[in-house]
Amino acid sequence: MTRKISIIIFILIAVGMGMTACDDDPKEETPGPAKDQTATITNLFGEGFSATVKGTLTNAEWDGVAGKIETALNGAFVDGIVPVKNRFKAVFGQAGGVTIIVEKATAYDNWKTTADGLTLYVNFDALDTIQSILPNAMLAMEGKYVESAQVKKQNRVRFGGGMSSFELARVSGTKSV
Repeated sequence: MTRKISIIIFILIAVGMGMTACDDDPKEETPGPAKDQTATITNLFGEGFSATVKGTLTNAEWDGVAGKIETALNGAFVDGIVPVKNRFKAVFGQAGGVTIIVEKATAYDNWKTTADGLTLYVNFDALDTIQSILPNAMLAMEGKYVESAQVKKQNRVRFGGGMSSFELARVSGTKSV
């Protein structure tokens, strides 16, 4: 009888240890659904400018997005020459404030603007490399002109590269690069 009880206790202990051993493995977290996210970046360029950053992303995707954009904006400003810095100040000094919308699965490579001069769309996949192209985005926003991706593509083929300032100024549609 004692031997049967010992075997039963041993089996129960073994089963219990086996169940707790499985709990030690890290559980895979589900990312959750994408949802509307918003953050405000303040004191840009050390001069009190601000921007609203928005996106429809999961919490994991959203984590660090506003910080990356803030770092890229400040870096592009600091690296810029006086005309570039003035361009940033003109864009971010507009009444109504700047909104930066981060999107996934976009038809543009890096960014696009709208004719209001207050909205910049950024491709989620370009967040880590966006600093170098921000001066061009600010040029588009400051001029409040827009360029379509199709016209840009046609002109790259026609002219063997990017668009000249003259060509850019006469295009209408959505500015995107």
